[in-house]
Formats: sequence, C-alpha cells, structure tokens
Amino acid sequence: MSGLPAKMRDDEIEGVRRVRAALVLAQLDYRREIAALSQRGYDVADIGRVLVLRLDTFPETVRVAQETAPIPEGFSGATVREICQRYFLGQITQEQVIHELTTWDYAIPEPRELGKFEEYEELPPSPPNSLEEVGKAFDDGLLEGEVHNTIIRAVLKRW
Repeated sequence: MSGLPAKMRDDEIEGVRRVRAALVLAQLDYRREIAALSQRGYDVADIGRVLVLRLDTFPETVRVAQETAPIPEGFSGATVREICQRYFLGQITQEQVIHELTTWDYAIPEPRELGKFEEYEELPPSPPNSLEEVGKAFDDGLLEGEVHNTIIRAVLKRW
C-alpha cells in the first residue's frame, strides 16, 4: 500500500502537475543556456568551473544541451507539449497559446492502407508534435476545454 489516499484532491494533483511542468521547463531552459554559451565559443571546462559542476561529467551535459531542440522563432517552445506547459504555468497568455498552436506545423501521421492491418492490431503511435499532442495536453490538465477546442477547430479548418 502506497500510503496515498484513494482519491487525491484536485488541488493536490494540480500542485504536483505545476511543479513537474516547472521542473521540465527549467531543465530545457538550463540546457539551452549551456548550449548558447558553448556556441559562443566558451570552453566547456570554463563553463563547468563557473557553474561549479563536476568537470568529469560536464562534457556530457554540454553534449545533451547541444542536442536540445531550439525554440523556433515566433514560438515559446520547441514542442507542442512545451508550449502547453508554458501556458499552464502562466508563462504565456491564452491568446499566445492559441496563436502558436493554431499556426504550428504539425507532424502528420503516415497514412495506412485499408485492409493492411489485423482486426485487433494496435494503431502505431502518432509522431511527436502531431495534433494528438494537443489532446494529450488537455487530458493532462495543461489546457482548458475551451482552449483545446478552439485550437482543434482552427487547425482542422486549416487542413
């Protein structure tokens, strides 16, 4: 038995969601800042010393940072989920999240040929940054229903 009550209160769940989203975004921001220092030509060892990090593991930190997707111009995140998390934490407005996610260049799942699957075969997952991510953000409490519906309607009209 975990010791948690059978039904957690909504405010308890909300608090954990907020802290988790903040943690994820802080990690992304941290990596992007390290990557920016590295791209400006600063020595990896010097960056590590200034940040008081273990020098034996810092080159790996820089490598991971350099692989972190940059934020496209005009957007507040590099992924649909990141944009939704920034909205959830109040870092961007409702108007911004709607604008960004109605103009996002969504990944389109590969079409499947009719009759090319077994009756109970599980459908392949949608690619990252597909419109399905907006639905997942709603399911996870990052977007309110009306914001979600506004985004979905606008994107479907565009297609």
